[in-house]
Order: sequence, then C-alpha cells, then structure tokens
Amino acid sequence: MSMTMLTLLQLAGIIVSYLTSALLMPCLLLRKRLRELPVSARFAAYFTAGNFYIIILVILLRLLRLPGRPALIVGSLAPFIAALLFMGRTRRSEMIGDVVNKLYGIACRDLTVKTMYVKRRERLRRKRYLRRYYKEVLAVIAVAALVFLVCGRNLFESFGYGRPELIEYNSQINDMSGGGLPEWAFGFNCIIYYLHAVYGIKTMTLLRLFGVVQAAALCFTLLALMKTLCKSRYIPYLTAAGFAVSGTFFPEYGSQLTFALPQVFGTVFLPAALFLILYLRGERMRLYPLLSAMGILTAVSAWASTSPGGICLAAAISVAVGFCVDRVLFLPFKKTKYTNTVSLCVCTAGLTFAFVCAFTKPIPHTGEEYVQSAAVICAENILRDNKGRDYTWTIVSNGGIGLMTEEYGAYYDAADFLRDISAPGAEVKIKTQTVYICIEKDTADPMPELYRWAQSFRELYPNEVDVYFETDSFVCYRISQNGSFYDMAIDHGDNEEGRS
Repeated sequence: MSMTMLTLLQLAGIIVSYLTSALLMPCLLLRKRLRELPVSARFAAYFTAGNFYIIILVILLRLLRLPGRPALIVGSLAPFIAALLFMGRTRRSEMIGDVVNKLYGIACRDLTVKTMYVKRRERLRRKRYLRRYYKEVLAVIAVAALVFLVCGRNLFESFGYGRPELIEYNSQINDMSGGGLPEWAFGFNCIIYYLHAVYGIKTMTLLRLFGVVQAAALCFTLLALMKTLCKSRYIPYLTAAGFAVSGTFFPEYGSQLTFALPQVFGTVFLPAALFLILYLRGERMRLYPLLSAMGILTAVSAWASTSPGGICLAAAISVAVGFCVDRVLFLPFKKTKYTNTVSLCVCTAGLTFAFVCAFTKPIPHTGEEYVQSAAVICAENILRDNKGRDYTWTIVSNGGIGLMTEEYGAYYDAADFLRDISAPGAEVKIKTQTVYICIEKDTADPMPELYRWAQSFRELYPNEVDVYFETDSFVCYRISQNGSFYDMAIDHGDNEEGRS
C-alpha cells in the first residue's frame, strides 16, 4: 500500500474516532435535554462537553494511577451507565425492551440495516428536512471539502514532522502512556493520548494528521457562532470558508492550521463558548453557565504555554467581516426571504472564489522537516513488519524515529551507542532478534560516524545485514541476529582501536 493511501485511511480513522468520542457520544447522552435548540447550538454544546469530559477523564485517571485503556473505556461509558441507573424504572424498562426487540428483529432477519434506513428516510421525508435544508447541507459539505483541500494537501506531499514542537509532544504523550502527566498543553495532549489509548491509533499518526481535523473543527465552531450573529441564512458558511482559505494569503499562520498544535486546538473552543453564552443566555437554560465554562476551560487547558495570537486574530477578522457583510445585505432587504436569496448568491460566489484560491494558491510547505518523511515511512514499515512482536527489535538512531516507535520497540540513542562501542575494551550486545540502524545522511554528528560503523559491520556480517529502506537522504540497515547476539563494538575507524 502506498503511503498516500495509508495516510488517507489513517485520516479517515482519526476523523471517525474523534467524532465518535467528542460529538456522537455527547449527542446520545444530551440530545433529549437539548432537543429544543437549533442544530448549531446543539453542535456547540455537544462538541464542548465531549472534549471537556475527555480532558477531565484523562487527567483524573492519570492522577489516580489507573491503567490506561480499560479505565478510559469504562470512564467513557460511565455517563451512560449513570444515566441508565438514575432513569425512571418505567422509562428504563421501555428503553431496554425497545433495544431487545430490535436485536431480536436483527437476529431473526426481520429487521435489517436497509429496513431501518428506509424507515428513517421516510421519517425525514415526512418532515421535509432534505427539501428545506439541502442547500445548507451542500454548503457544509463544501466548507468541509475546502478545509481538507487547503489544510490537508501538504499531508499527502510530506509525511514528516514539520514543526519542532511535535517531537516534544510525542515525548510527552509517550510519558503519559507510562503514567505521567504532560508538563504543558494539558488539553491538547490529553485528547491525543485518549485517541491513542482508546482507539489504538499511533501517536506519530495523530501528530501528523490531527491538524487538519482540528482546523475543520475550528471552521465549524465559527460557523455555529455566525449562525447566531447573522440574520441571513448563508453568510455564516461564507465566513467559515473565508477563514479556511485565508491561510493561503497569510502563510505565517496558515501553516499552523496544517499541523497538530495546541494553539489551534484551544482556539476551537472560544467560538463555541462565546456562542453558548450568547445563545443560551437568551434561552435562560440552567445548563448554559456550565457549558460556557467548559468551553473557556478547555481552550485554556489546551493552550497552556503556547501563543494563540495569530489564529485568534484570523478568526476574529473572519467573524467581523462576515458580520459586516450580513448587515450590509440586510439593510436594503428588510424581508428575510430576499435577504436569504441574495446571501445564497453571495455565498455561492464566495465559495467558488475560495475553491479557485485553494487550487491555485495552496498553503506553501515550510520545506523543513524536523523528522524526515523517509523516517516516518520507515517507521511505518518497521511497525507493520513487527506487528504483534513488541520489543523483539531495537532501533538505533536519533530522537525522532525513536520517539515515534518507543511504545513498540526498544530504542538506543545513536550518540550513546557510538560512545559505548568506542570505549576501550567495550563489548556491546543488543539482545533483540532484530536491530534497525536508521541514519539521516544529510545531518551532522553523530550520523556520519554511525554510517561508517554500519558499513564496517556489514562487511563483517554480509549475510546478517541488509538495506531495509533507503532514499537519497535516509538509509536504514537491518541486522538479523536470530538468537546470536553480535558484539557491536567493532573497529570502524572512529573508535579507539581504529584510531590507534
């Protein structure tokens, strides 16, 4: 499978996993309490509550030193269990009976997925949802496509870590798997760790691809906010699209939308919190102070020591411009019917222009890779070939690829390895079945010395050493020990014996 196809499948898995925990589960739990609210208000409430609960759950379980995945799964289901226990006896019996009847119908093949789909479709048709809202559904699809086109294109052209912070986040999340807490960016790291622990998505995959998911979340929370501020029906979609495409004109913050950074993730919840304050206050609901506080606290916990200034400013400008356009359109047309017609035309023209900009002026890639694309591809291959055989192999390299695979195999830092084998009279044996020597050719010490050592070791053991993966800038040698652990402290020209 090509790396591009693998990236596409991994991105789809991250989207499904994140939406399940952050949106679908809160929806199932709160939909009856919030059913009177419009879709935009429910989206903001579900999304804010879902993320806030995940962050609190991870921090609480880390403080209690409870084991990772089982405790997180139980904690995720705890609100549903509590709701079931506190539910009235009659209602609980009816709900359980309804579920049992559906399961019995499925088992007897009286009820199929197709039957349930047809019934649901007929119900929607009777309410004329599609006829009333199909234009807005198409606008939502267009905004989502625009976000992934603008922010996700670089993901399929470069597979490495394009920001130095990602290496630090990788290290912190690895520490969380061992029972620790992150030093900063609490909320962001907690979300990444949760998706890694519960759904089994590799940390390096999340840090490579989660950026486009949180960029889409930011666009849709802006959309929810504009639904409250605007009088016209379609200008909110133009605002969300304008924010997404603005990154192509301002690369200094536009490139941030491509990467998984806490300053972007934290900004997602400010529009949600502001929306809930504006809307639910007017509804006089008892939940609105709690939900608004959740949004603000989630944003603060995600930012911690990071600076969200550029992203916040871009979002604020998009909201201000969208609000002004909405008011200008509303002035000559006092009737909502005419305003919506004009706003639909303006939105269509704006989305068309946005797609043209996305195709002709993509967000430029920084050109820097703090972990090379080749290293990521090599790590994916190593993990695939050693699936189910954790810690039967060792990687000798610098910090990047070692951090990405730390939870699955042993890691020997290249500088420590070279120091150990260069000591007088040293005997260094790596006691795993396979050893991978990963070398970035274009970097400074210690990589050149490690490359010379690998060449010398290959001359000594030509049958046990082969080139596992190689590009112009990266090479990985595989040493198959097969139970015979070789002494790595050989004469390679840079150690004490080679210099004497």
